[in-house]
Amino acid sequence: GKQYPPELFGDSTSMLDEDDSDNKLYTDEELLSMLPEGLVPAPRVTEADKSGDVKTLDRKLQDFVFLTVQEDKEADWTFPTAELNEGENFYEASKRIMESTVGTDMDIYYVSNAPLAVEVSPYPEEDREKEGYFGVKTFFMKVQHDEGAVGDDVMPQHDFAWLNREEYVERIDLSAKGGDNRKNFFHYML
Repeated sequence: GKQYPPELFGDSTSMLDEDDSDNKLYTDEELLSMLPEGLVPAPRVTEADKSGDVKTLDRKLQDFVFLTVQEDKEADWTFPTAELNEGENFYEASKRIMESTVGTDMDIYYVSNAPLAVEVSPYPEEDREKEGYFGVKTFFMKVQHDEGAVGDDVMPQHDFAWLNREEYVERIDLSAKGGDNRKNFFHYML
């Protein structure tokens, strides 16, 4: 379980000890009162939140934020994507895509070799025969930021933003085919 300083919970340093019948759930106020005198937690609302700066990770500290990109000024906001190269697996592709998008100054943790989700976008009926495929499958890999920042000089896209779930879902074009379904897909995936 998660380890806490002994002064917060007496002898028990884990809130998840099964054999400890004295475990108690604390309110935020109770936990704040247990902090050493003079220690004040940093605010969860940052200057970036107040100014609306979406190009920094120092925002929306109470939420997860996701790297989103816009290929050109007229394009939809998406996650970094690229086609899978011949003989490349999903993990290798996600590493290549992230390095080409953010550069090598950002340390990224690759959570899994398996995709988190897949979105299937069917071609129109007349294009299916011509292309020889039903449509396009987009596989989503979960990667987490460890440290570092996006290099503006490396970014091949028009623009980027760190958005939380609600902000990303708001930017989905509902007028496009499947807009409502895409909105629901990303709302639940994120």
